[in-house]
Amino acid sequence: MYRKTVSGLKDTLNIDLEKRLLDHRNRFISIFLGRYKELLPSLIVYENIETTALNQLKIETTLRNGYNLVIGQATNDKIMILGYVTNTNTPENVNNFLSRNLLDKDDIHFVVASDLIPKHLKEISYYDDCKTGNFIVLKNKALNYISDDSILQHYTIELAEIVISRFSLAM
Repeated sequence: MYRKTVSGLKDTLNIDLEKRLLDHRNRFISIFLGRYKELLPSLIVYENIETTALNQLKIETTLRNGYNLVIGQATNDKIMILGYVTNTNTPENVNNFLSRNLLDKDDIHFVVASDLIPKHLKEISYYDDCKTGNFIVLKNKALNYISDDSILQHYTIELAEIVISRFSLAM
């Protein structure tokens, strides 16, 4: 079971050290990635949010999870999250210049009580200098080729490899 190497050390010692290094790296990645994900939504600050019924952390967390939020004026005259849309065929989407139809009430998946939903909803548009409409669609990024999670994961793994290489040099 314990085969001696040329230097007299047991092979199991090397295997044990390798396992400890991998466990340490994996714990490091898990802790740092989780911590950065917790921290990221609190880095964004909205001005004048206190004059609305919006929750900054709810907005940022929802955006990071891939939702396109509908923010508009409810029947109680408060600006709030009304729901989300999955339809991105709108001229306000920078990734789609062929669409001419603005979003309306039928495109929204509502997350508020039905008595807060206005009778008529239309997306605010730059086509008329934002003079008509009563909601906007808020997205995490204009173009979403790579997610924030992928970026965080990449740099956390890079940092973990640096820490482990320094740790293994000391061994």
